[in-house]
Amino acid sequence: MNLKSILIVVAHPDDEALGAGGLIHKLSSDGIEINCMILSGNVEARSTKSSKDEINSNIKAAGKILGINDHTIGDFKNIEFNMYPHLEIVKFIEKGIDKYNPTTILTHHMSDINDDHVITSKACLAASRFYQRRNIKNNLKNLLTMEILSSTDWSFPSSDPYQPNTYCSLRKEDLDKKIDALEAYQDILRPDPHPRSISNIKSLASIRGSEYGCKYAESYQSLFALIEENGV
Repeated sequence: MNLKSILIVVAHPDDEALGAGGLIHKLSSDGIEINCMILSGNVEARSTKSSKDEINSNIKAAGKILGINDHTIGDFKNIEFNMYPHLEIVKFIEKGIDKYNPTTILTHHMSDINDDHVITSKACLAASRFYQRRNIKNNLKNLLTMEILSSTDWSFPSSDPYQPNTYCSLRKEDLDKKIDALEAYQDILRPDPHPRSISNIKSLASIRGSEYGCKYAESYQSLFALIEENGV
């Protein structure tokens, strides 16, 4: 699997840390460039009503903890992605692919309960064909979806449930930095027994680790992956 450059594409601030915080920290520590697109930079629908400046500060703080190289933040309205033409969101993501030239994209799973996540996932799948439509060299080798606690786990039964088939083993340091990044958002973590409590985030990492055969892990569902001649 080619991991030379990774692009995380998420709907909202904090989704990147919830879904892939451990992987981001682990791989960025190894020198792999990781960039992040957040489609909705505002949080108007949230009960905490953080200002745009506050949420931008939180994004940067969390990104620094995890080792994110750069952010692109959109202005799509929170919980209102269904009001936008599909093509508008696709083109926004395509600009990010053109800018960052990733070999791997991580995004939401298509059966999450959050409609913004679903729309982002479908737009990402369409945007991943960017190279074919432009008839240029295709550097994108992998498209993975990730699980978001209190969204993927709360999804309705569907013909396309989240079925992890790709794992990233985590060190304790990676899991700790994931939690540090979530705490940088100030209003994301919840008390037990909420899925986004610290204890349940650690529990999920333990469960995914047991599935893979290590102490801690994050899981993903691969939509496509290319094994090249050199095996990477």
